[in-house]
Order: sequence, then C-alpha cells, then structure tokens
Amino acid sequence: MSTPTQPASNWKAVSQFQSDLRNASRLATLVDAVVDMYESGAWRRYIDATGRADEWREREYDYFLIACGAEYADVQRLLTWDRARAAELAVAMESDDPKKRRPLDEASDAWQSPTGTPLTEVAARHGWTTATGGLRVSPVPARARTLARHGMTMDEHARQRREELIPPKRRDELDRQASDLEKKLPELELRYLRDRITAKLAKGRGPRNPADGR
Repeated sequence: MSTPTQPASNWKAVSQFQSDLRNASRLATLVDAVVDMYESGAWRRYIDATGRADEWREREYDYFLIACGAEYADVQRLLTWDRARAAELAVAMESDDPKKRRPLDEASDAWQSPTGTPLTEVAARHGWTTATGGLRVSPVPARARTLARHGMTMDEHARQRREELIPPKRRDELDRQASDLEKKLPELELRYLRDRITAKLAKGRGPRNPADGR
C-alpha cells in the first residue's frame, strides 16, 4: 500500500510522471511508470511549481491519473497487457470507505485545477466516465479486482458462491452423482463430458464487454 511522503519533494516525481505519460511509446514503460508512481506514494500529496497543492486519498489513484491527463483506454490497455503488475493496483481505485475514497464529484470540488477545468470534465474528456456521467469501472482487469476484494481468484469466488446458492441436500445429491460418474467412466470420457458441459454453459453467457472490465 502506498503512503504519502513529503509534499514539497513530491512534485518533481509527479512532474516527471506526467511527462512519461505523454511521451512513453512502449506499454512496458507505461506500466512501470504507473505502478512505480503508485508505490512511491508521491501522488498522495504534492505542491507544484506555482504553489498549488493536490491531495488524494488512499484509494483515489484513478483520480490522480485523471488529473494527470491519462486516457482511460490507455490505462486499461496497459494493465490488461501486464496483469501481474496490474494486480498491485487492484485496491488503488475503489473503496466504499469515504475516508479512503470520495465520489468523483466531491473530489472534483476539492481539486485545485491548474487550468480551471473541473476534474469531472477532465475525466469525461479522457474517457473515464459513462454517457450518463458516472465513473466507469476501474481499468484494472476484473480478475485482479476480485482477488483484491475477496482474497481469492475470480474462479474460486464464483465456485464458493455457487456452493452457497445450492441447498446442502441438493449438493449432497450432486456430489454422489459426480462420484458415481468418476467411478464408472474412464478419464477420456469424463473429459469429453466436461467439454460438452463447458460448451453448453458458454452458449448461455452474454457477450463479454472489455470496456466495462467484465
């Protein structure tokens, strides 16, 4: 978790980060810049050359990126490309705790814009909001967000959720049926059944929407 460091000495790092965002031509360079800035903690509090001070709460790293002019699509693309590094940011852009994260409009009201443009307008300009003005889902891949939120992978969380939704008695019946199949069928036929079931389940799913992180 990043922690705020000295505001007076942070602007140099933030200024360099803003330059890196504008000029980096390789995804790897951008990933390093975004993750390294978060880990440094310099983004939490800084004072620019004009004396203007910015302060962001613990889970408002996306607001900081918006203030720096980062494009939502670029951040989403680079974090999807490097999922291992993205996992480090999974907790940085969402929280229900108002001490850690404000609504975008509240953060916008508190932000001292260097150009006079509200943070909400900057967010809309760079693709961070929906057509109705709401903040889009975090650009961090959904699996990384699930792991951070629940302490387990998306697949494991889904498995546990399915188990909770099926009554114990019915689970016992299904477990017995699965056990019987395991005893009766060779591995090849079990794998064939798995493929057929997977294909059937896939037909019932709606189209994936990468822009919403689902």
